[in-house]
Amino acid sequence: MSSENVEVVKRAHERLLGDLASFRGSASDLAEFCDPEVHVDQTRRVFNPASYDGYEGLLRALGDVRDAWDRFALEPEQFVEADDRVVVIHRVRARGRGSGVEIEARSASVYTLRDARVVRLVVYDEPSEALASVGLSE
Repeated sequence: MSSENVEVVKRAHERLLGDLASFRGSASDLAEFCDPEVHVDQTRRVFNPASYDGYEGLLRALGDVRDAWDRFALEPEQFVEADDRVVVIHRVRARGRGSGVEIEARSASVYTLRDARVVRLVVYDEPSEALASVGLSE
């Protein structure tokens, strides 16, 4: 278990994921944190259930967030190490682009890292499900 993985995920959150709706980065911004073949699995989500591959896919996922939300902030509450994975439990604060509806909820993401780069990201609506996926409980 490596705290280096937690540090990579923390830096990625600080630099890229503060407000996803305002992210205007490029593949080179992602290269510091993600493997070129990164796989993003959002199929468990209520909003935008999809999966994406590579930098292009991840940028498309971020673009989908921008299209739907005026603001979509992920505020990390906890980082949990689990071997080569890091579970991030976060508070989501968002405002719909067309509706203006405000949303606040807790969710979680599981990052799998190899050689200090994210190779897989799975998004969960429920923190307990994310923890269970790595063999832990709340």
